[in-house]
Amino acid sequence: MRVLVLNLGSSSIKFQLFNMDKHMVLAKGLVEQIGEPEGKISISTSTKASQSETLKITDHAHGLLKMQEKLQVMGVLKSLEHIDGVGHRVVQGGIYSSSPL
Repeated sequence: MRVLVLNLGSSSIKFQLFNMDKHMVLAKGLVEQIGEPEGKISISTSTKASQSETLKITDHAHGLLKMQEKLQVMGVLKSLEHIDGVGHRVVQGGIYSSSPL
């Protein structure tokens, strides 16, 4: 079972892809400076392979697409159909933010 965990910030995407059956991280990475003239994507795998690329990343959807492409090129992921679940970190504002803004 493969689970992708995402943490999307205002201009970044942090992620880890887990193999839950083997209790291991298959890959982890960062897409940063989204929406800036020059962004960056960096990925490392459990086999110690790593890739980094500087390019314009227009928005979060584009960043997720580039993440998917890199994971496929690195041989970590064949397609999105091979992901069994996705988790996303959500920050709750507690008493300071009790409803959507």
